[in-house]
Amino acid sequence: MARYILDNKEIVNGKTVVDLASGCGIVAIAAKLAGATSVTAVDDYEPCMESIALNAKANCVNVLTQQCDLFKYRGQCDLFLMGDPFLNKEVFPYVKANFDRVLVGCPIRMPHYTSYMTDIIETYHMDVLFDEYTEYDSHIWWLG
Repeated sequence: MARYILDNKEIVNGKTVVDLASGCGIVAIAAKLAGATSVTAVDDYEPCMESIALNAKANCVNVLTQQCDLFKYRGQCDLFLMGDPFLNKEVFPYVKANFDRVLVGCPIRMPHYTSYMTDIIETYHMDVLFDEYTEYDSHIWWLG
């Protein structure tokens, strides 16, 4: 997702953006580097808040943070971003029902993902080293 944002800056340029389930903040930071007016990184895990702040500082960008459970978040923006937050089966239907303009990026790791991937706009082939090299595709699509 971060690579896609940096390669397609017009998606976030001049917009207010919220990165839901932000994790380490890489997608939020990419959005800010690509010209988003303001970026808020939302996650429910305290260590993520610390990581986002450290990573934003290391990249010389200002990213707001909000520690909040995704299922309780009620903020507004021009665009929501989500990079690989869907290990919980309840997240897809909840996000689809409650958020407008959500750009999603994630690999297919769970069977339930594919039912939500209706309009893939980009695919990145990845070689990842875990115990051994694993290949998979990571997709970008609009949820909705």
